[in-house]
Amino acid sequence: MNEIPLVSPEIGGSLQVELESKKEKDYIKDKFKKLDEINPIVSFLIKNMAKSSKDKKMVAMCGILVYGMIQSQCEANMMKDTISLE
Repeated sequence: MNEIPLVSPEIGGSLQVELESKKEKDYIKDKFKKLDEINPIVSFLIKNMAKSSKDKKMVAMCGILVYGMIQSQCEANMMKDTISLE
């Protein structure tokens, strides 16, 4: 069974750099566009949770960042596994 990976501190740092390079609203919009394509159920859930919150932007950002950290860590783990196989 695939487990959700433990996110390393380096992953959070790289996402922080990405986030700081854009306006928060644009970052959220771009991430939802991608998330709608690759994982529409998660996108739908985050959007609905944000809509029902007083701080819509914060809830959306938290959902997107957590998803992004897990996704980035999965990609980093796959690269590490690929390199160790060579």
